[in-house]
Amino acid sequence: MNMKNWLFLELLFALCLLVACGDDEPSSPIIDEPETTSSSSSEKEKSSSSIDNGCDVKPYYREGWPTLLDHVSSLKNFYAYGSDLGCLFDMEKVEATLYRYKNVSADSNAWEKVGSAPIKTILLSDTNDTKRWETSWKYTTDLSSLDSPALPDGEYKVAWGEGFNVTFYLERTFPEMEWYVNVKNKVAHVNYDKESRVDFLRRVYLYDSTRTNATPIECSSYWSYLDCKTSQILDTLKEGHYVLSLEAVLKSAPDVEFDYALRESDSLAWSLAIDSDGNFREDVAGIHLESDVFIDRTAPKVINVNEAKYSVKSNGKQYERQYSFDLNAYENLMGRESQTLAVSFLVNGKLAYKDYVEQTKDSVHLAYKFGYTDSQRDLSVRVILNDGFDNSDTLKIEALTVVESQTVEGSLDKPLVTIPADKYDCGKYKCVLTSYLNPDVEYGELLDARDNQVYRTVKIGKQEWMAQNLNYEADSSFCDGGDPAFCEKYGRLYTWNAAVGKSMSECSYDEDCDFSKDTIPSISRIRGVCPDGWHMPSFDDFYTLQTTVAELYPEKFGLLGSRLMKSQNGWEEGLATNETGFSVLPSKGWTFNQESAAFWIAEVHLEYDDNPNFHKSQYSHNSNIYIEFTARDDAFPEYDVTKKGYHFSVRCLKN
Repeated sequence: MNMKNWLFLELLFALCLLVACGDDEPSSPIIDEPETTSSSSSEKEKSSSSIDNGCDVKPYYREGWPTLLDHVSSLKNFYAYGSDLGCLFDMEKVEATLYRYKNVSADSNAWEKVGSAPIKTILLSDTNDTKRWETSWKYTTDLSSLDSPALPDGEYKVAWGEGFNVTFYLERTFPEMEWYVNVKNKVAHVNYDKESRVDFLRRVYLYDSTRTNATPIECSSYWSYLDCKTSQILDTLKEGHYVLSLEAVLKSAPDVEFDYALRESDSLAWSLAIDSDGNFREDVAGIHLESDVFIDRTAPKVINVNEAKYSVKSNGKQYERQYSFDLNAYENLMGRESQTLAVSFLVNGKLAYKDYVEQTKDSVHLAYKFGYTDSQRDLSVRVILNDGFDNSDTLKIEALTVVESQTVEGSLDKPLVTIPADKYDCGKYKCVLTSYLNPDVEYGELLDARDNQVYRTVKIGKQEWMAQNLNYEADSSFCDGGDPAFCEKYGRLYTWNAAVGKSMSECSYDEDCDFSKDTIPSISRIRGVCPDGWHMPSFDDFYTLQTTVAELYPEKFGLLGSRLMKSQNGWEEGLATNETGFSVLPSKGWTFNQESAAFWIAEVHLEYDDNPNFHKSQYSHNSNIYIEFTARDDAFPEYDVTKKGYHFSVRCLKN
């Protein structure tokens, strides 16, 4: 080759570099190239040429795991595929960086860096033709080293190279779940947090006590629970002990194989999720949840009445009696650790007293004292013991020993079963019925000077609440059914106007209310119908009560928060513990049955349209907020709005 031709080729080569690749320097550190075939010499030459020539054509990335997924449970085995079109582009020493999406303030969010891990580059193919070079790569990284301590569930992204990233949800935690099984009503639910967005694969079986026979149970998914179809199955079972078992796996894949199985078939997914020993394999987010089921069609027994006596007073028209009973009850627990028995006392066929007993042994000793007033001289007393399966035994008590009998002049007040008052004399003042309070809780006392009624109060956190419903007679309030006995136990029912101390002319259905002259300045609250020194609770007051209970009982609140606040007796299910002493009774109202209780809240609902804790309905100026406790022990108290003219209970809060 002569000198003229050589200079021409160098000039042509320089012109090629200028036109094809530009002047920018490449961002391409040296990589450890994988072993290649005998053509590696020419490939190295192409690699060297492209780098020396300053090639800046960036690779095109095809989708790689987990870009096809919404949720993952493992930070291992992230990968993406890339293709270099036009020239080679090296990825060595480029790191994958993990970011977590989190709240920075109430109004803003940001990506927070968690850490980085190296990317491994694998050469898949390298093709050369007269028009272009095309090189295929696989980029992998393992981010599990960033997962110690374990990262919280949430939204994350992995970023690498120049502007390449994938986003996903890391989910490994199940929402709080609990079985609710009622054999009597043939109901089997799995309740869970209704705010949870997780999706899971599940299967449910009913086992006998030997765990050898399994019956699959079909369940349907709803907003906050699984409804398992057990009604027909329960009818066919023999008496005995059974177990309902739920297995569930989050649909957050630990790898591509599991993701493929989730898409293909449930059976394939279960085979990958659980090992031969029945345990969830590594990185699979799973849960086992079981509930005992007892089929018992044998009536409980009431036996051995040790003592039965009563005292009686009469004014010639009415008889006031105080009863005292001492007896034993028996029922085989059939392997159960405990069960709840209902004990009812009927006088002349009318329910006089009812209690719920937690039975932990085959037999239980019971002692009761309660009062009863009627106009009949001769009485018959029956005791009914009832279990959760509608099985019952009735015992008629005929031999009653009279320990005191006298005739008094004037009228007789109905006897009150009370926790003895320390501060106020219940013989002088009217003490509200206290048989449904928790005797293990220390109560305070409140005298309403307007009508001399004495209420018990309870401190929960920094708040002091009335532990009984208000029974002050005000306009637009009444006793349910016109029966004063209702008010002695449940208090009066009030319209919202009456509760906040406003007449209909001052606060009609179609207008907002003016409380500018009624607000207590020091606390910005409305006294309303409450005694002096006390006020109508606001939405924030009730919300503080609930959050305080959650803080005081973190292990028990969960889905069972209402149990801690409801009276131990008076509710059909009878599973409440009333550990707080708040003692909610099913006082109902004009829109509810006996298995609910609703309390008025001072504000109108328009002030809380945007509160996420408030279940909204569409009403106008004639609607106001209330809080409702339902019969379900596995349900939170709920907030809602309704018309001002409905009648609900009132609980007052100390200023």
